[in-house]
Amino acid sequence: MNSRDRLRDGELRRRMEDELIEVIKNHSMLKELRERRRREDLQSKIQDDKPLTDMIDNILKKSPTLSQIFLKGERLSNPLNLHEVGEQKQFEGKFFPTFFQIKGRKKDKFVKRVPKNVRTRVNFETDAENEYFDRDNQPGKEQLNLNGEIAENYNLNLHNGIATVNIRIPEEAIIGQELNYTLIVDDETRFEPFVEEFTIIVEEEQKYKNKGVKGKRKKGRGNGDDAREDESRLALPNVIEIRKDEWEKHNLTDESALKVVNNGDSGFDFYINLDNIHLLTEKKSKSLQGASIIENRYKYGMVLLGLGVINHLNSEDTDEDPSVKAEEFTKMVSPMLIPMIESLGNLQEDE
Repeated sequence: MNSRDRLRDGELRRRMEDELIEVIKNHSMLKELRERRRREDLQSKIQDDKPLTDMIDNILKKSPTLSQIFLKGERLSNPLNLHEVGEQKQFEGKFFPTFFQIKGRKKDKFVKRVPKNVRTRVNFETDAENEYFDRDNQPGKEQLNLNGEIAENYNLNLHNGIATVNIRIPEEAIIGQELNYTLIVDDETRFEPFVEEFTIIVEEEQKYKNKGVKGKRKKGRGNGDDAREDESRLALPNVIEIRKDEWEKHNLTDESALKVVNNGDSGFDFYINLDNIHLLTEKKSKSLQGASIIENRYKYGMVLLGLGVINHLNSEDTDEDPSVKAEEFTKMVSPMLIPMIESLGNLQEDE
């Protein structure tokens, strides 16, 4: 095999791997399973966090600086709306669907603007059962057309009433071109198939940062899935208290302060080490009530510091991982946090 053949085979393999990663990452059933496992793992750890939510909310709103950085007037909310696993209403799809339409369509024409080198998704709502396209008995059929011809480089998955079409922009597409897609869904019971049309406008390629880390997602334009309403800049993370017996599980030490995990769509999970050696040292000299106050100050302080690091790096053009930097910074400041809070709180005006 000559070098040209190896290069071609290597490129084909890379594209196949990229396609597989994209399908696995965006498959609605797999995403639901990942979230379910995460909920099961956190269910026993996250208690009623209303006091924490109220405290952080109060701190931010009382400070003009913090309010300007993190908020736009909205109250903080916890993105992990935990409820008992299995409590969700069971989806019951129909053997033959009665509707199949673009989700969230606000106008007659559904338009998305997509960088040429980025895959995009279009979601459809339906009452079809999950096996509609895959079953052996009277399966549904789907076909995606592009400008009147059968499209390539796409896949469709259906789960619990949402059909997701993942599309790769054709390599020959030019910037500014309008790609007119038509999704046709049919089965043997229908007199006429479901027909849904949408348009993708090709934009300049998205520039990626070094090390393969993608840049920040810009606010969507148009009435597509990526168009989003202006939201609060900050969502309260899920705060999980960790003790010494769980250090090994979470790769922590006696000097670890905060471990930050990006959980994807829901935001961040903050694992706070409440057996941190510096925190324990400060608690030793206090009464039981005083030790509890110190622990709460430490917890609230770590949440604010972690959010500050993440917010700063998210607003900068940097390759640094916010989770890693938040862990490093909180570990460094951990010995000084409680003494600093207590000392500065006792300062008088003439000092």
